[in-house]
Amino acid sequence: FLTAVGAAMSPIGKYVGVMLGEHANYIVIIICFIIGMVTILCEPAVHVLTSQIEDISDGNIKKVNVLLILSIGVGLAIALASIRSIFGFSVMYYLIPGYILCIALMMLSPDLYVAIAFDSGGTASGPLAVSFVLPMIIGMTYVKSEGAANIYQDAFGVVALVAMIPIVAIQMLGVYDKFIQYNKVKIMRERVLE
Repeated sequence: FLTAVGAAMSPIGKYVGVMLGEHANYIVIIICFIIGMVTILCEPAVHVLTSQIEDISDGNIKKVNVLLILSIGVGLAIALASIRSIFGFSVMYYLIPGYILCIALMMLSPDLYVAIAFDSGGTASGPLAVSFVLPMIIGMTYVKSEGAANIYQDAFGVVALVAMIPIVAIQMLGVYDKFIQYNKVKIMRERVLE
C-alpha cells in the first residue's frame, strides 16, 4: 500500500494540484468540490459502511442517501480546504464552529444518526483523503502562493475537514429524518381526529 501511495497516488495528487493551481480561484474551488465528491465514492470502506447502515436500520436509512450525503460533505470539505489554502487563513475558523455545530446537532439528531455520523467521519478520512487529496492541496497551494507562504501550513487541515464535514452532514440528515417522522405522526393524528 505504501509503495503504491509513494509511487502513484501522492505524485498524481500533487501533479493534479499543480495543474489546478494555474486556474482561476473559482474554477479551482468547483473542481475541488467535484474531486471531493468522486473521492468518497472510491473509498471501499465507505461502501462497506453504507451497506452496514442499511442492514442495521432494516432498510430505513438507504445506502444511496448516506452515500450522496457523504459525497456532498466531502466535496464541500475539500472545496473549503481549497478556499482556505488560496486565501491563507487559519483552519481554526472552520474547525471551532464546525465542532460546536457537531455538538449542537448531537442534541437534535437521533442517536443512531449520531453514531453513524462519527463513524462516517473516520471512514471518509481514509487512504484516498490522505494519499491523494492532501498532496493535491499541497501542490495547488504551492502554485497559488508562488513560494511566498509556508505551503504546509496553508495546506494543513484538509484531513480534519474531511473528517468533520461528513459528521455535520449525516447529523443534519438525522435532523431532517426526525422532522419528516414528526410530520408523518402529525398528519396521522390529524386524520385520526377527523
